[in-house]
Amino acid sequence: MAAVQLLEVQDHPNLFRDPTTGVVTNTNTAEYLQRQRVKSTVEQQRAEIDAMKSDISQIKTIMFDVLKAVRNQPKQNESELSTL
Repeated sequence: MAAVQLLEVQDHPNLFRDPTTGVVTNTNTAEYLQRQRVKSTVEQQRAEIDAMKSDISQIKTIMFDVLKAVRNQPKQNESELSTL
């Protein structure tokens, strides 16, 4: 298999494109590592947001259940409440 000649991306000296696949490669290690850190941070934030959405959904369900239970309780008069 012959080596593929990568083409430099115009105005980006650290980026090279494989003309066969269209894949762009960044040859600047520092930029690559920074991009990986940013990507990891974004993924962590997305996971935290998803967890918070789930927590909020659970809280809403519990609140609706409590509200339903309160609405279904028989009404008590004031004298019964004072003995509690």
